[in-house]
Amino acid sequence: TTRGKTLSKWALIFSGWTFLALLFSGPQMIQAIRLNRVAEGWNIVLGELIFSYLWLALTPLVIWLSKSFRIEGGRRFQTLTIHFLASIVFLLAHILLFTVISIPFGWYSQLTPFWNRYFLLILNFTPSNVMFYWGIVVIEHALDYYRKLQERELKASQLEAQLAQSQLQVLKMQLHPHFLFNTLNAISALI
Repeated sequence: TTRGKTLSKWALIFSGWTFLALLFSGPQMIQAIRLNRVAEGWNIVLGELIFSYLWLALTPLVIWLSKSFRIEGGRRFQTLTIHFLASIVFLLAHILLFTVISIPFGWYSQLTPFWNRYFLLILNFTPSNVMFYWGIVVIEHALDYYRKLQERELKASQLEAQLAQSQLQVLKMQLHPHFLFNTLNAISALI
């Protein structure tokens, strides 16, 4: 079942990135349909899907960083600094990959040379990329806290069950001597 849970988790992550791509490309697609430029609309959807799927590819690394550098305890400033620097590195890497992929599709072709295109895309996509990085970190932390809460509740219910079992045992132990005494008393009365 662990494999099934892992597949379900990644199917959900894949669906989430796909949903975000369709959400961001939706208004532009509708506008393209209104202007009878459906091919341009699909090109926009494709661009958003590639943008999101690049983040899908980076998600395991962000999750690993989030698990490795928890934003809790006395080292919050250090871990926040690490995550801030990591968000910049992920931003630069993601935009670099997206810039390279955009060349064969002819996106942003008016921007030459390559480094001008890369710099403009950094300026354009920094807010969304930083939001995506921190969104992954926040979601991973929230799921971890939820998992820990469930474990605590399970342990608490197990302790309650053990306590009830112990109380029942104590009552049984109290009843047994009385039963034995009453039985012996009844036998002596009969004799």
